[in-house]
Amino acid sequence: MDRLLTHLGHVVRRLRGERGLSVSDLASRAALSSRFVTEIQAGRGNVSILRLASLAAALGTTTSQLISAAEAEAAPPRLIALLGVRGAGKSTIGAKLAARLDMEFLELDRLVEGEAGLSLAELFATHGEDYFRRLEVAALQRLLAAHRRVVLATGGGIVDIH
Repeated sequence: MDRLLTHLGHVVRRLRGERGLSVSDLASRAALSSRFVTEIQAGRGNVSILRLASLAAALGTTTSQLISAAEAEAAPPRLIALLGVRGAGKSTIGAKLAARLDMEFLELDRLVEGEAGLSLAELFATHGEDYFRRLEVAALQRLLAAHRRVVLATGGGIVDIH
């Protein structure tokens, strides 16, 4: 719950800034003390539902939208992609990062190899780069559709600028 309060504070601070309100302005509009608004923004204010509703109204939003935004911010990332050239350390760093975040670690090249039943060298030699890129994009799309929590290492070629 402390994490939720921290992220609620981030959301309140962000919305206050977007609306050009000072802490005093927001406090006045929400009928709260400036100190309490500061505590909420710092993630230390465990706000009641009525005070949260007042704060939401003063920010021009709803209580549920404030909570939803805080929950979304508090949620762990679903996908972290490491992008770079061969030998940059994506696999080493990616495996460590995944372990630290309790996420799965995958390499896009290994997914492509598994789906094609060929090594990358064989795939390029037999079918060429265009075919590999199509398989790479398809593998990435399937991974994204699966909604798995993954740290993904991928080569710089996945970024296609035409």
